[in-house]
Amino acid sequence: MVHKKNGKESRIVLVHGMGEEISGKKPILLLSTTQIEEFINTIDLYPMPFAPDYLLGVCLWRKQIIPVVDTFRRFGLKTPELSIDDRYLVIKTAGKSEGKKQLLQGILKISKQIVTTEIPDSCSSASAKFYDIDKNFIQGIFEYQNDLMIVPDLASIFS
Repeated sequence: MVHKKNGKESRIVLVHGMGEEISGKKPILLLSTTQIEEFINTIDLYPMPFAPDYLLGVCLWRKQIIPVVDTFRRFGLKTPELSIDDRYLVIKTAGKSEGKKQLLQGILKISKQIVTTEIPDSCSSASAKFYDIDKNFIQGIFEYQNDLMIVPDLASIFS
């Protein structure tokens, strides 16, 4: 399935989870290619004192200070600690602040397993209430074979 936004086709990027399974299924993030600014292999991460565990810190990207988030931890899942092999994804999304629309940017810690593809036609929608994940940061969930594909609500994650 190729999605169209403003007359342009956008493909889907699948980012495989690095931590625990959810009810025996491998978690996979679904992101649109239109949300992705850049893939980064290494960053200079500056931890934030007293920050929640999902907020890994901040980094300087193109002269902007941007938060770095472990999305799967944000969902309430366990993930491995930071390693030199981690990769990062700079994303953008529309959000609101004090009733005004704004562009939100952030960096997601991701695994090395990234695939650009189309969503399989045979996947079926699922409900977050059947899985032990925080549904406040999810727009949708789909099951496909042994995978649980999660559409994150990036505006909620980064606001």
